[in-house]
Amino acid sequence: MVENIQRDVNIALMNELSAIFGHMGLSTRDVLQAAATKWNFHMYHPGLVGGHCIPFNPYYLAFGARQAGSSPKLIPLARSINEDLPGRVVAMMLGGLVHQGKKARGSRVLIMGLTYKANISDTGETLVPEIATGLMREGVEVLCYDPLIEGEGEVLGLTKIGDLGQAQDLDAIIIAVAHTQFSQLGLGELRRLARERPVLMDIAWVFSEQEAREAGFYCLSL
Repeated sequence: MVENIQRDVNIALMNELSAIFGHMGLSTRDVLQAAATKWNFHMYHPGLVGGHCIPFNPYYLAFGARQAGSSPKLIPLARSINEDLPGRVVAMMLGGLVHQGKKARGSRVLIMGLTYKANISDTGETLVPEIATGLMREGVEVLCYDPLIEGEGEVLGLTKIGDLGQAQDLDAIIIAVAHTQFSQLGLGELRRLARERPVLMDIAWVFSEQEAREAGFYCLSL
C-alpha cells in the first residue's frame, strides 16, 4: 500500500510540474532529462494513473488514518491531482484544435490506447473514457484504437475501431498509452490518417516532440 501511494504522490508531482512547465513554455521532458543528470534523481513521468491498486490504496490509508485520529493532507491532494488529469488533457486538446484553426464541434479525434498501462489488455480503472467523454461533450467525434483489445465496436462505452485503416480524416490524435506497437509505427503513417493542420497529443511520450513537428503535427505533451 505504501509503495503504491508513493508512486501516486510522485506521479502527481510530475503532473503538477508539467502543468507549471507548460505555462512557462518549457518542455517537461527536457527539464526531467536535465534533472536526471544529478546522481540521486528519481525519474517519474507525468501521465494517467489507473489500475487496480493505485487509484484505491490512498483512500484506504486515508480512511484508516482518519479513524485513528490523523488528518492526511498530501495523500488525498496527490490523488485529486491525478484524478483531474483527464480534464486537463481535454482542455489542452480543445486549445490545440483552436490553435490549428479548427472547431471542436465536428472535429474527429483518435485516441490510441484504452488500457491502464502499456503492453497489457487490462482496462481496469483506465482514465481514457473520461478524456473521450469530455471531448464528446464539446461535440468532438471520438474514435479509439487499441491493438491489445480484441474486436471492434463498443468498448467501455466508446467506439473502438479494429485497425488504423478505419481512422481517416482525423483532426487530432491522442496517444494515451505507450504500447510497443505504437512506438513501432512511423509518424508518417499517423500523419497520413489526418487532415491538414493536425494535432498530436502524446501523453505517453512515445515519440519525440521534434519528430512530431517534423512530421507535420502541432505537438502537445504533458
